Amino acid sequence: MSTYTMLHVTIQRDSNSVSWGFRMAGGRDHGCPLQIQAVNPNSLGERCGMRANDYILRIGQISAEFLQHQEAHELIKRQSNVLDLILQRGAVPTTADYNSRANFPTYQPAQHRPPAHVVPQPQYQPPPQHHSSQIPMPISHNRVVISSTSNTPIGLYSAENIKDTIERTLK
Repeated sequence: MSTYTMLHVTIQRDSNSVSWGFRMAGGRDHGCPLQIQAVNPNSLGERCGMRANDYILRIGQISAEFLQHQEAHELIKRQSNVLDLILQRGAVPTTADYNSRANFPTYQPAQHRPPAHVVPQPQYQPPPQHHSSQIPMPISHNRVVISSTSNTPIGLYSAENIKDTIERTLK
């Protein structure tokens, strides 16, 4: 028997120009349940607890069991700036899961705050300006250009070759 978790996720954004931050796969037309395929790092979806491979049971008040992919996509687009989802994590949903009327716990992201006495340190350390084992390479400004005539067609157009070609065609 599989163990799984159900989550009630509510995502709120300031405007339609802000992405929800996840990519969805599946649907009735694909022959598999709607599922979160990927969640963008630091996105609204990630901050609200969504993870890749979570199954979508409901979008708003609509069961996702029989939704085609495009129908689900349009339903999410119509949600304006508040998206309410019921997700299942850990097992493929059954018909009973879609029809459940249970109140699922709302995901509460953990608040991470460093203790007051800790001073944040910069993570980036610039490389040293000079390394003692490095030796400067000599640079020559007196370069000589050497051309190879073996890999150029310029010899075909010399005056001597043109004269020779004309003489052979006139004979």
